[in-house]
Amino acid sequence: MTERTLRAVALAAATAAATLVLTTPALAWGGRNVSIDTDGGRATGCAAVHVTIDGRSAVKEEVTLSVPGGTPLHLHAPGSGGIRVQGSDGRDFEITACKAARTADALAAISVSASGGKVSASGADDDAMVFFFVRAPRGSTLDLAAVNGPMSLHEVVGNVTLSVANGPLTLRGVAGTVHASAQNGPVSIRDSAGDVKVEVVNGPLTARLSGSGWEGKGLDASTVNGPLTVLVAEGYGSSVRVSGSPHVPFRCRAAACRDARRSWDDEAEDRFVELGSGDPVVRLSTVNGPVAVKDSSPEKDSD
Repeated sequence: MTERTLRAVALAAATAAATLVLTTPALAWGGRNVSIDTDGGRATGCAAVHVTIDGRSAVKEEVTLSVPGGTPLHLHAPGSGGIRVQGSDGRDFEITACKAARTADALAAISVSASGGKVSASGADDDAMVFFFVRAPRGSTLDLAAVNGPMSLHEVVGNVTLSVANGPLTLRGVAGTVHASAQNGPVSIRDSAGDVKVEVVNGPLTARLSGSGWEGKGLDASTVNGPLTVLVAEGYGSSVRVSGSPHVPFRCRAAACRDARRSWDDEAEDRFVELGSGDPVVRLSTVNGPVAVKDSSPEKDSD
């Protein structure tokens, strides 16, 4: 097989993975077609969430819960439900459960409760789902999971373990210790700090590196069968290593790429560029996916 053919096969695999994850907002779930619109991830309450089931708007209801601060929070969204966590200066976890269902009877059957830090939802069958909005105190411990639904964390400071399948994951302004795994969904990381580890399978990975550099132990993020995009701010001071498997497209067009150390050897175990000096604090990699390193514009940073 020629080098050109190998490149084409790798790019086709990555494109297929990206297409798979980007079409997940409309989910086939229990024979139903469920769509969740959270206003581009900006929704902070039930009023801004639009859920359709088989093309019909769902009926909704809010339930509020509280979990004492200092108690580890365990929250696994059932069915097609999702999770949005916002960091807070409050003392306790404040949780809003947005229940949505095809019919009023299905909505009434959903029960949400919190006990000993574990938040549970029952009755969310093929005709119903629950989306959780959480305000998390600084220094919290969280165990989160979502299947067939989106998850996002914003300005969360603490110890977080999370997993997502078949839905997008956004980490924005997180700090502390974060270990994340995602499958079949796009992942975005930006404006974060601390000890952050992210593993992605069959999904695109985008990392936006802003400010003067990474604060904390470091960022280690990788994807398999997905494209990797790295956006680097002007003047970013931390050392960054970006690597990809052989025989895939690799573009480094950020201003920092001019002085980067690099290897384009297709026979090596990986192709890489290293930006900055010293041991890398940020490590980003992909297997079977194209790589693009670009400048991060102030306009996009403000989005």
